[in-house]
This record gives sequence, structure tokens and C-alpha cells, in this order.
Amino acid sequence: MKTRFVVVLSLFVAGAAQAARLPLEDPPAGRVIELHSCELFAGGCIVSSQATLQGRTLLRVWEFTGGGHQGVPFKGLALAVLEQAAENLAQPGAVPAEAVVYLPDAASTAQHEALLGWLREVRPELGRVKPQTRTVAIKTGRTAAGEQVLIGDDISVAVRPLERCDTGACGERLWYTPRVPTAYFTVAVNRSSRVHEPLLNLKWEEAAKRSVFCGTFGGTERSLFVDTLKSDPWCGTGPERWVVAATPLRTAVRE
Repeated sequence: MKTRFVVVLSLFVAGAAQAARLPLEDPPAGRVIELHSCELFAGGCIVSSQATLQGRTLLRVWEFTGGGHQGVPFKGLALAVLEQAAENLAQPGAVPAEAVVYLPDAASTAQHEALLGWLREVRPELGRVKPQTRTVAIKTGRTAAGEQVLIGDDISVAVRPLERCDTGACGERLWYTPRVPTAYFTVAVNRSSRVHEPLLNLKWEEAAKRSVFCGTFGGTERSLFVDTLKSDPWCGTGPERWVVAATPLRTAVRE
């Protein structure tokens, strides 16, 4: 009996030591873009006028540069979610009434399952609406004018950086924050967007609105607002970098 106990204890210690040497899985990391149907950075009058009747549609796209979930790597993949609601989805606590999840056609079945599992963790409220899924090509890229996202044949988004001339009006400020965790985020301009989704009976086209959040995620999610993501040009770069606390969003400090 004593010999058996010593053998079992030795195996347990050896297994624990081996597990300690195994590398921990890195959490998903990359960039995220949120396209809202209301202004995010504006004067109080504009925001108040849009708060109840606009903002009811939201498109979010994640681009993964590393990490994974449940042992499945995400690097090089993208994931998108289109949400609709009877309330402004930019408001904290707003819940979608229906949604469509777009899975990348370049991913494997295991990656699709892992992406959906990760999505359930970061957006648990989607479980209430049982979103439909589509498998399509998801392409993200940078042009001379800014960023572009293409999802299948029905969704296209072109984004440009927020410039100083976009923030010059008296009383304009940031009113909302991204609805998903970010490390850093900034506001960008929707240069033009076209979203047609038959599953939601939706045709949504807009342009020239400060209705886009661009951010980074992975690691420590501090949700700090910057005027440009200087170290990671997701929506453009600029010579200055401003950081403010996520709440309240009233003052800025130059770094």
C-alpha cells in the first residue's frame, strides 16, 4: 500500500510539473471596429435628437492578430456581428432584439465553434436572441483614405480617421464607449457604409458620420480613449495622442 501511494504521488507531482511547463493559452487579441447608426462624438443637441430614434443598428468586426480560445488559434481570422434593437445600442445595457453572426469562410469547423464560444463569453446578451449565422468572406484592409471592411457581397464599410476639423465645434465631446472590452479606442468617421441583410430585412446606408469606434483588444482591457491609435494604425495615425478615462469622458490629457 505504501509503495502504491508513493508511485501515485510521484506521478501526480510529475504531472503537475509538466503542466506548469506548458505555455498558457494567450487570450484573443487584435483590433475591433464598431459601426453605430448614431453619432458618437457630437454636440449635446445632436446626440439628444438621435438618442431615442437612432442607434438601433450596430455592426461589429473583430480582426484577430493572435491568441485563441479553447486551444484553437484565431490568428488571421475575422468575425462580425450585426445587431438590431428597439433601443439605442450605443447606450450601456441595451440588448439587441435580433442578430446575425458572420463566420469567416477561410476558417475550419473547429475554429467556427471556438469563435462562437468566445463570442458567447464577450457578448452573453446575444444568447437571448439566438442569432442566425452566415459563413462568408470577411476582408479587412487599409487604403490611402483609411480602413475598409467587406463582408460577403452585402456589407461594405469605409472608415477614415477623425481629424482636428471634425472636433472643432463648441460643446462637442465623446458621449459613448464601445460595447465590448478594449485596451484603447478612438472615434472615426464613417466615410461610407452599405449594409444589406435579408435575414433581418435590413437596408442600412450612411456616410459622413462620426459613428465608428476603432479599438484594440487583448491583454489588459482598460478602455482608454485616444484621438488616434498611434502604435497600431487601425483607423489612422496622427502626430498627437490624447488619453482620457473611459468615464467621465470630459477632459483630455496629452501624452
